[in-house]
Formats: sequence, structure tokens, C-alpha cells
Amino acid sequence: MKLFYQSMGVARRSESGPYARALAKVLRAAAAPGTEVDVFGLSPGKAIADQYRYLEYLDTAEVLDNGLRAEKEGYDAFLIGNVFEPGPHALREVLNIPVLGLAHAGVHTVDGVPIVNGLIARLTTAEMAVQIRRLTGGFTSKRMMYTPPTGKLLADIRAAYGDHVYPGAV
Repeated sequence: MKLFYQSMGVARRSESGPYARALAKVLRAAAAPGTEVDVFGLSPGKAIADQYRYLEYLDTAEVLDNGLRAEKEGYDAFLIGNVFEPGPHALREVLNIPVLGLAHAGVHTVDGVPIVNGLIARLTTAEMAVQIRRLTGGFTSKRMMYTPPTGKLLADIRAAYGDHVYPGAV
């Protein structure tokens, strides 16, 4: 199983910097045998202040492109490692692999009781989602909210945006 982990914080230092190495170490240690987790950031100069909605909007385009890239390159799931969760709804619409975001950030204990680490919980949820997809052929419903366009509308969209949008749609 191959998982694409999209980090926003990694871009601040590089995909080989201390944060990226520490994040990858935590994820790889928690992964089940046979699960490969690759951690990616955004382009240099991006994700500088992702708590601002306009800057999040600007960075989301690259997150969406990375989601399309992940599916094209054979990843089994796309994980968004940011509490603001840029792009999950659009990605669930266009991708045919599971797309998962974080649990609420900043909560580590309640009345002194430890709360499950969100990174590890998301990783194991992604592994489960991939297994469900492999067993059943689907994970995200492609009906109602995430139904991709079809027919002439799909042809018009691909003519305007390129053949790479809505992979698997007919």
C-alpha cells in the first residue's frame, strides 16, 4: 500500500529538513508492514501563513494538483496533513482513491486523559480505507455530492482544463 501525505509545514524548510524527517519517521513507524508513506510539501515560498484564508486559497491549487498527481502515480490514498484541510471536497469529487484529512488539532488530553495521536489515527484510517476500496471497489461515494460530470459536460470541461481532470470519469 502506498500513501501520499500532503504536508503544508514541510514547505517551510524543505522535504528533507528536520520537520519533514521527523514527520516521516512518526508516520513510517506507525504504518502497517507493507505500507509506504511518502511525505510531500508544497513549492518553496508556499504555505507560509496557512492560517490566513486567502493564502490557503492560493495554496489549495497546488494541493489539488498533488492529489491528481498522487492518483496518477499509483498512490492508494491521499492524506492532507493540515488542520485547515485545503481541498478535500474537490479532491473527493475528482479522485477515485480515498482522501483523508486531520482530526481537530490541539487536543491532546481531556481532564488528563490522553487523546489518540491524530497523525497515527489518520494513517491507520487511510490503511483501512484502502483495504475497503480493494475489497469493495469503492470508498468515496461517487453519487450526489461527489458525482463527477459526464457526457458532453465532461468533454467540454476536459477541452477547457485538460484531459487529466476527473480521471476515471466517462
